[in-house]
Amino acid sequence: FINDVLWNGGKVSDLATSRKSFINKQLAPLYGVPEPTTGLDADGFGQVQLPENRSGILTSAGFLTSRSRPDQQSVVGRGLSVNDAILCQQNPAFPDNLAAQIDGVIMMQANLSEREKANYRGTNAPCVGCHPGFDPYGLSLDNFDVIGRFRTMDPEGRPIDASVTLPPIAGSKLVMNAVEMGKALADSGAFSSCVGSKLLTYALAETGVSGTSCAAKAVANSFAKSDQSFTALVRAVALSKTLTQRSGG
Repeated sequence: FINDVLWNGGKVSDLATSRKSFINKQLAPLYGVPEPTTGLDADGFGQVQLPENRSGILTSAGFLTSRSRPDQQSVVGRGLSVNDAILCQQNPAFPDNLAAQIDGVIMMQANLSEREKANYRGTNAPCVGCHPGFDPYGLSLDNFDVIGRFRTMDPEGRPIDASVTLPPIAGSKLVMNAVEMGKALADSGAFSSCVGSKLLTYALAETGVSGTSCAAKAVANSFAKSDQSFTALVRAVALSKTLTQRSGG
């Protein structure tokens, strides 16, 4: 999916909003689509049109599964991944000095819904200092279980409410589900800026090019004036002064 978007003329925003993906016979029931029968690669994967409840990499089974716990989905884990990997925001360090207190809260909330747990973290110290910055992303993905199957009810039979107000970096927009979140992330500009800073890091063979650095901002400004394709982003990086005018170490 990523290769197809990046190298076949797709826009960078398609990574978050595209309604197409590549699956095989075994994955078709999980995605709720007919199995592909034409244009299959050597591993049996072919292009499909996703159902209306999925779009982009955030709703892919691979992303959702790898950001879950072994036995259940994780609102916190998925939220942290979106914040860091998708939006290039620095996640807060785990407060080791509060580990015992956190374990106690987790045990106390064992029978609560994910929405109720997130509401607690968003309104009570010390959780409120960090969780509102990433929990909304995870809650928006709560319609997907531990291996990425879509669902409308949690294991206890409670309806899942995936509506959230996104953090300011993502535009502070109210979204009703994961598909709307993907579009909001793309529209905010934060997603393409993050992709640009990661591409710049790769091009420079260095680590930690911040999305707020002058170099990343210059690439983002150049990209904003283009057709928004990945080719245009590569061009913006290749022509940036950061890459073409390097001083000796």
